[in-house]
Amino acid sequence: MEWNGMELNGKERNGKERTGKKRKGKGRKGKKEDGTELKCEDWIETGFLDVPLPHDVISAERSLIKSISSKPSQRAVSHSLKINTVIAENLPELPPCHMSNKNVTWRTAMPKGIWTPGNIWKSLVCKDVGVINTDWTLKCLRNTSVWIFGDSNARLTYDVILELTKCNKTKDLYPRAKCTKSETGLSINVLCHEGPVYITLQRNDNFSVPNFIQKLPKNQKHILIIQYYLHYAAAHLAVLSLRMKSLRAAIEKLLEENPNVLIGLRAPHISPLFYDYNHAVGGDPLGPQYIHIIRERFKGLEDKVVFLDLWEMSIGIENPDYHPPQYVNLEMFKFLLSFQCQ
Repeated sequence: MEWNGMELNGKERNGKERTGKKRKGKGRKGKKEDGTELKCEDWIETGFLDVPLPHDVISAERSLIKSISSKPSQRAVSHSLKINTVIAENLPELPPCHMSNKNVTWRTAMPKGIWTPGNIWKSLVCKDVGVINTDWTLKCLRNTSVWIFGDSNARLTYDVILELTKCNKTKDLYPRAKCTKSETGLSINVLCHEGPVYITLQRNDNFSVPNFIQKLPKNQKHILIIQYYLHYAAAHLAVLSLRMKSLRAAIEKLLEENPNVLIGLRAPHISPLFYDYNHAVGGDPLGPQYIHIIRERFKGLEDKVVFLDLWEMSIGIENPDYHPPQYVNLEMFKFLLSFQCQ
């Protein structure tokens, strides 16, 4: 591996002056056990250490950090408030989502929807398609490639779509997987986002989501669901900000070259309070900050990307762990498809 470098002015360790001139040389090379040089094709997989806990803190600070995501104490407060409820009738009819501007999904007014009996999400920003079934979904997804990028929650979304479409021709090479239905021209794909990822990745699974989506075929229909969240929780917020910057640029280019793309940007979701090994995850200290970063990075692109507000959807239900129930993933996918099909 050759490299070109610029020596900076100053002192070398041996005391010699640096000249500031360019030089060309050989980079340091790794060696195998037999003494031969390591090459790119020798790279098999990449592994990560455990998710780091907050470091450089004293025991009292660590106790305080863990209490941030602990169950709050409950107190009874006397008050004179009265709540009057009125059954609403003849509510204004919402326009169908497929006829609505995607920017309605970015509005900050709450609530954006409600859970109805049967674990059905009813959107309050536009009229979604209601309950969906396999026939309707296959018709909607005819000749379409679905791409899901993220972590284990992306994999769970993939499983939901497989069940919904009755797709069983799978090729599973964890963490990526693919299923196809040749009779309808449908393919469903799930891939892991780039690091930090706290699982072992094979060489071919190390890639950049922005680079990947820019290489998608330009003459095909695509649906993308993208989320960066839990694996980034232990990293600095600047890491997510930079990811969103690169992702936005890639999405803009993709949409310019292929208008037949529907993109859903998935927001963080609520994690339970007992998930407290890292103070940034359990409860709600981190999610709203992530959402703020996403909103800032995608200003001006709201009319071209659907914001899948999982924070809003998951805050009103029981959260068993850091994976929302599967019906949440189903309703999220239904809401996204509402912008594609009638």
